[in-house]
Amino acid sequence: MCTFCDLGICRASARRSRSRGGRWARACPPRWRAFEMMVGKLKDLLHRITTPTLILVGEEDAVTLPEMADRLHERIASSRLLQLPHGGHMSNLEQPEAVNAAISTFLDEMRGAPLQAE
Repeated sequence: MCTFCDLGICRASARRSRSRGGRWARACPPRWRAFEMMVGKLKDLLHRITTPTLILVGEEDAVTLPEMADRLHERIASSRLLQLPHGGHMSNLEQPEAVNAAISTFLDEMRGAPLQAE
């Protein structure tokens, strides 16, 4: 569990974010605001990713909302989206077997895939 989750900040920030129509920066710690500013600058470059990409998200993640993963998936043409049932923000700790299986399956499939030319 991350420090923010442990303090209840993650859930509280997610609730505030939804109630403010996504304007969560005011409710979040400064390091999250810095992260959001960086991500804002990078999101317009996502279409340039050509490497096969696995996007894993917990269906019940209150921090990285599944809708965010949907937007990543829409912007990365070579991506595959997998939502983990009953998964939260820390799915790798909550459901390690499911996460490991998803990653292993993806990597096994990529071993047989042709390399992508840019």
